[in-house]
Amino acid sequence: MAVAGKLTDENIFQCLKTFNVPVRMSDINTPTRDFVIRVFECFLKDQQIDISSQNQRNFDSIKHMENPELCHEGTMLIQLVKYINKITRKNGLEITIRDIFEPKPKRTKRILNYLILFWNYLWQKNLIFQNVEQSYNEERRHVEQMLEEISELQRKKDECSSVLDAMEPSKEELESCVSSKTEKAAEFQKLHKGIMDEYEYVIKKKEKDLSEKISTLEVNVLSLKEQINEIEQLILPSPERLSTELQRTKDVIKNEDIKIREKVLQLKETKKSLDVANQTCEQSTKITEVLRDIKSALEEFSKLIDLFLCAYANFEKEEDQLKRNMAELENKDKLKNMIAEKEMKISLNTLKYKESMEETLISLKNKIANELKVLELLKLRKADIAQRSNKVSQSANEVVGFVKQAEDLSEKQESECLAQMEAIVAAYIQNCKEIKAHAKKTFWRG
Repeated sequence: MAVAGKLTDENIFQCLKTFNVPVRMSDINTPTRDFVIRVFECFLKDQQIDISSQNQRNFDSIKHMENPELCHEGTMLIQLVKYINKITRKNGLEITIRDIFEPKPKRTKRILNYLILFWNYLWQKNLIFQNVEQSYNEERRHVEQMLEEISELQRKKDECSSVLDAMEPSKEELESCVSSKTEKAAEFQKLHKGIMDEYEYVIKKKEKDLSEKISTLEVNVLSLKEQINEIEQLILPSPERLSTELQRTKDVIKNEDIKIREKVLQLKETKKSLDVANQTCEQSTKITEVLRDIKSALEEFSKLIDLFLCAYANFEKEEDQLKRNMAELENKDKLKNMIAEKEMKISLNTLKYKESMEETLISLKNKIANELKVLELLKLRKADIAQRSNKVSQSANEVVGFVKQAEDLSEKQESECLAQMEAIVAAYIQNCKEIKAHAKKTFWRG
């Protein structure tokens, strides 16, 4: 509801309806005492000011008045005007009792215009404060929920860390396993080196024997060639036949020489294969035993490796989960920082609003101090009136005592005493009326 500047009668009517004030258009054009009081009471009630709860000192002489309800009503009207003036006096608008008992349309519209503007201002400020308070409460609940989630994630992280620590092998176990595997590897290397040295020794020995046999065969071939030459020299055939036979013999020798060489090569290969086979047969048993030991050791080692791989896989899974949890925690921290920034903004806005409200409160306190001074003056006047009433009461008590004495002395004087009492009561009532008129002129003049 946007309200600014001077308001028309229709605007005043709509605004009062909005503020839940019972109103008619005729009340604005021709305001009445009840209408003005109703507007003031609704305004103070909306500002949570209850004038009926104010403790007022009762006059003992009220019970002797003809219309004591007028005194109560006057007291309530004084309180009503006092609290309304605390708000309107700041801008130079002074409200008096006459504005209530004898409301004028123009002045009443001016008062209503001011009250509606101030009322709307307070209403908008209250709405802003309610929105800020609601958003702050929502953000606060969200922060508390996020903190609970963070604590739950931290608890899960601690549980995962404890499980991972329990599943992970100790450093001593790993060191002992590594040392045992290192010793077995050194033994395997020594055994492999011994086998290779023995194999090379046997191969070299076989090669030496074969080379000796080959050299012996070559020597035999050369001796055979020499014998053939000697035989050729001893034989004396015809030249042609001799040459033919010689050529044939050379061819045969050449072929035999080729065959011998082939046989020698085959022999070398056969011996080599036989040596390798013998060597393989001799070492097969040793190698088989060594391989069995190696196989058993490798099986144990593979089991340990499988266990280690399983543990490592679990560790990687837990590490990935931990990374995800840490990422979530970082996101939570970022969100928490955002929430902290929002809380800071809300607190700054709240602080500004509090400062403005404190300034308003200080001004109201100053007004209250001024009103308290006025109230002290009223109390002094009230004490003076009470003192006068006490004097009147004392005189009335003296008259009552005199009447009692007169009744004790003689019943004949009863009529005279009653007449005197009636005169005294009439004088007392007249005095009370004069006091009331004086108080009305003094306090309600405005």
